[in-house]
Amino acid sequence: MAKLVAFNAKARSILNAANTASLHDFRLPREQMATASEVGGCERRVVEDIKSPPVHDDHQMMVFERGHIYELVVEQYLVAMGFKRVTPAEFATAPGPCFVGGHKNQLTLEHPNLPIGAHADFVVKHKDGALFVIECKTTDGIPSDPYGNYVEQLHTVMGLLNLDFPGVEIRGSILVRDLNKGHEHEFDGYAFNQGVFEYLSKKGVHLSLAKQGKAVPTTTPGPLCGFCNHREGCPGHAGAVKIPANILDTAEQLERLNSSKKELEREIDALKNQLLEFTGERYRGEEDGITLIATTVAESTTLDSAKLEREYPQAFAACNTRKRAGYTKVEVKRLKIKAAKVPKAPKTATSTVADTAQAAAA
Repeated sequence: MAKLVAFNAKARSILNAANTASLHDFRLPREQMATASEVGGCERRVVEDIKSPPVHDDHQMMVFERGHIYELVVEQYLVAMGFKRVTPAEFATAPGPCFVGGHKNQLTLEHPNLPIGAHADFVVKHKDGALFVIECKTTDGIPSDPYGNYVEQLHTVMGLLNLDFPGVEIRGSILVRDLNKGHEHEFDGYAFNQGVFEYLSKKGVHLSLAKQGKAVPTTTPGPLCGFCNHREGCPGHAGAVKIPANILDTAEQLERLNSSKKELEREIDALKNQLLEFTGERYRGEEDGITLIATTVAESTTLDSAKLEREYPQAFAACNTRKRAGYTKVEVKRLKIKAAKVPKAPKTATSTVADTAQAAAA
């Protein structure tokens, strides 16, 4: 089995090199231009990756592989629903319904005057000639809202596509799937917008200059900061950092759920106590599809491993210890806002008369 795992790892490395080769088929080197996937991200991260290219281990290769697998699946879905697969060279003149995209068949798009380009995951052409862009994403859990860089990537692709197909209706969606849990969601309702594309084009030009060392790269704190290899020393995470809007929404959701969880746990404990008054320490019963079981766990003693290691290091080392995997704790707490003291307004002659009259009436 170990030999087969090593065999697969080597094959993954070869395939990854072949799959990424097409990412460099622009007229300019990638180090001199901005791609759609980069425009919506953090400029500093992109520039630092050029200075110190990340070395991906086999685990990360398998994560990349998930994206290729999903594209193969979507490609099969389109064919099954009657869309003809065509090559990038055929797409402009091919009648709909057809599509271009998927594994090694993506449409390369470039701005004729600006250093901006993209590889579209899928571009679908309908019978009436309207175009529909699909950006595929694989995630661990479906986000409640699409990440900002996903949206900006899609708009950049639609904008570049509009340059090659002026006057044609262009819409798009972000298709997200959690391959592990089998969940899929579409963030739709996006259409080509000239104003948005002009804004993203300016960002793209600035990024291309930053890549070449001709401009200072900006930082964009976002949901993927935790995966950045260059987070240490990043000005976007120095001192008290302002929480991005989409991250704040998620944090507030977690805080609300934690508050509800505490209330539910109190209710659960109260109901358990009511049942224990009936069941006692041991019980098993069944009725109407419900099984009620009560068991008692005997009292046990735990070892203070920290004290043992500190005071008897040799004994601690001799024990058959097992390491427990570490974890990252996330806490969200709602700050208690103190009410501001409102200064008392000085009494005027009018208010004094009114107070005297009110007191007399009482």
